[in-house]
Amino acid sequence: MTTRYFDIKTATKKFEEDLLWTLGEIADKKVVLFGDIDVYNKLKDNFHLDNLNVVAYSDNNIDGAEKSINGFDCVQPEKIFTLDFDVILVLSENPIKDKEFVSIDLNLGNKEINFVFKTLLPEEFELCNYLERIKFNQNLDKLANKFYGKTVVIYGAGKLFDVINRYYDLSKLNIVGICDEKFENHYENDNYFGYKVLNIEEVKSISPDCVLVATKEYIKVMEMLVYTLLKDTGILIKPLAKKSFIDVMKEIWL
Repeated sequence: MTTRYFDIKTATKKFEEDLLWTLGEIADKKVVLFGDIDVYNKLKDNFHLDNLNVVAYSDNNIDGAEKSINGFDCVQPEKIFTLDFDVILVLSENPIKDKEFVSIDLNLGNKEINFVFKTLLPEEFELCNYLERIKFNQNLDKLANKFYGKTVVIYGAGKLFDVINRYYDLSKLNIVGICDEKFENHYENDNYFGYKVLNIEEVKSISPDCVLVATKEYIKVMEMLVYTLLKDTGILIKPLAKKSFIDVMKEIWL
């Protein structure tokens, strides 16, 4: 069964371009499918995966009794080397967990390995599913309504923000800049994914209506901004990705 990450990732133009390029590269090769067969089933019609020359399907969950899935002969991973094939196509939404296993543990020599999902960040699978769990899109709409016509600065240029910026529509917010410790001594006119880079003194200078903290654990960061870095500025401090009350309590007490 695929996760919400599947829907987010496959909706992007980048995913479509990458997959079509991969399929073009392996079009005339003998392919072993490895991983989540649900991914294959959901993509095969739109991307014509059923045109591939598939010689077998494999997965860590296959036992010796399973003969076929989707009409493909099943083979246990440790027996892939016995097949006549050119390339393994890894179907997993989170290829990080399978990459080492397929490329090293299976000891397949110089066989070609391709991935349906190419991650730009190792953590993007977990972070996308985390953002869906906390209903980030709904919270983003609430923030957009609350701060309509007001200026916003993002605090935190880390992995969470990178994933949010890549897969969600931040144009709903009037973001006038992004601030992070690593921008303390930035060059003039520096930008980060198109957003103007600011240090904390520049944030004070432009005095936005709100600073949205783009970190997963944000309580201590917000306290630092409220009581130290932006003390007495009157700037509102809020989390960009607001968690549930239970998750906030865990962050405070654990």
